Amino acid sequence: MSSPGVFICHDLDTKAHQELQILTRLRQRLEETGTTVTVYPGRASDDGFLPFLNQTLPDLQWFILFQTPAAAQSYQVRMAVNTALKLLEQRRLQGVVRFLASADGSPVEMPAEWTSLPTFDGSYDYPRAIEKLVLTLEQDRAPLPVSASPQAVQALLPTPSLGSSPASTPSTPTSLRSPGQADYDRPVLPPNRLVPFGGSFRDFDFGTTERGRAIIGLSFLLVATLVLGTVMALLLTHPSQTPAGSTIISYGHLQFFNTGLTGADNTTGICDGLDIHLQNLGTPQNGQSFYAWLLRDKSQLGGALLLSKFTPVHGRLDLRYTSPNHQNLLASYSRFLITEESASLTPDSPTADLTRWRYYAEIPQVPDPQAETVGNTTVHYSNLDHLRHLLSGEPQLDQLSLHGGLSVWFFENVSKIFEWASTARGTGVPRDATEMHNALVKILDYLDGTELVAQDVPRGTPILVDPTVGRVPLLTLDEKALPVPGYIRHIELDLIALTSSPHSSAAQRQLAGQIDAELNRVKANLDQVRQDARQLVNMSPKQLLASSTFPLLDDLLSQARTAFIGEVNPATGVRSGGAVWIFDHMPELAALNVTPYKT
Repeated sequence: MSSPGVFICHDLDTKAHQELQILTRLRQRLEETGTTVTVYPGRASDDGFLPFLNQTLPDLQWFILFQTPAAAQSYQVRMAVNTALKLLEQRRLQGVVRFLASADGSPVEMPAEWTSLPTFDGSYDYPRAIEKLVLTLEQDRAPLPVSASPQAVQALLPTPSLGSSPASTPSTPTSLRSPGQADYDRPVLPPNRLVPFGGSFRDFDFGTTERGRAIIGLSFLLVATLVLGTVMALLLTHPSQTPAGSTIISYGHLQFFNTGLTGADNTTGICDGLDIHLQNLGTPQNGQSFYAWLLRDKSQLGGALLLSKFTPVHGRLDLRYTSPNHQNLLASYSRFLITEESASLTPDSPTADLTRWRYYAEIPQVPDPQAETVGNTTVHYSNLDHLRHLLSGEPQLDQLSLHGGLSVWFFENVSKIFEWASTARGTGVPRDATEMHNALVKILDYLDGTELVAQDVPRGTPILVDPTVGRVPLLTLDEKALPVPGYIRHIELDLIALTSSPHSSAAQRQLAGQIDAELNRVKANLDQVRQDARQLVNMSPKQLLASSTFPLLDDLLSQARTAFIGEVNPATGVRSGGAVWIFDHMPELAALNVTPYKT
């Protein structure tokens, strides 16, 4: 079996002697097993860390969060973990785990989602924790099946409770072990699903009691209902059973997704992937294969992109395609096609013989009859236009040299608000009042926009952000004074236009409503961030550093965090909402419904 590649994420400086010793030992032990270990040569707070991570992590199998108090407070580390979790969800990583390495074992404040990561606690007995981690990696060297879910990955890993010492097991107390004894715990196996019911099955005499006979009768009724439902579903969905003139058959759908591996210009990593799920497909004739393509707009010729050559398995195609260079696919393509052509010679483009076109989908490209006013111009946008405004490029932003679409700039700017709020709050004392003040100014630069920020900061305060990026604000304080609406308002306008179009689907309208609701929550959080920042930015250095200011700084950070990564549902423990949720789900608006091709 091939050796896994591991990325260890940390934020240690040269003064953290004990943590550096643990990190060195962890790295050496992994390399002894043949594991390829990648560690950034500097600190996570360095400017080059996130680009380095985005370049190297997709080629590795595991991400290890080396958690220390500094790492827990680092914005860059939090972003790195979010990137790793996204790759895990996309099944491009085999696992994401954390290794606790606090020198004194004290608890630290950290994102709630970190607590659900498989954990190896090295704060009390790091040699033992390292061995448990090594054993886990060795057990899981065989790649997971392509159908494995992130939950399946987590089921393979032990998750010791936080704060408990792993230095002993029930069978062998630590005091009885000889030095260097290699009897570390093996990773916990997934529990048998029948275990919770074992006692009931052993003690229950089916068929000999009234209760048993009742359960058997109900079981038969349930099975019969399921069988009947399955048969009805097949009759309703199988193409051969659909009478002529009825509703067009749907063979499934495909939708775009973001890998999040965005470049400096914010044009890559957005809509650079496709998930395709089709069913009830026919079988190609002997010597023929199916070919799946992306096509350009109807008004454009040539330039088709071959996604896959395939033969359906039980009538199904389940395909995940990612652009090799992470280019935005929606920016260039708007149609999907499956052709049936020779299996012996892979074509460069779809056949011109339309009788060999089998399945098809497109994003509506008919201009909306309802006109819109953009600046001094009246335009008729199509659904495709609005989707591209959101996800690949907006004409007004392009004129300001802001390429990539509304959603990515909204996401990136909210993430910067969170970063600067973390800087302003700091992690302890002593703190730098000038650094805090500058972070507050940058927050207001992005919230208000460089055209209007002067009303919220002390007179004479310079613009501290890139003037090109800061010209378009997140909030819309005065639409007439801005070159374009603020990002939240601008996204809402495109959502409204998209859902009011006669060509939008019910699913689009429902998702757009959910996104709009989350946008309103983000706006409420950012409004409060602005109110807090306005108070703080006008304080003297002494006031900023006073303990009485901590509650206001805490609220600033809390509101910024919620705006970016949403909130945890107390019932499920799952985090949702915020700019991260909006950015991840926005591409789903561009889903395509696949139907038979009609000449």
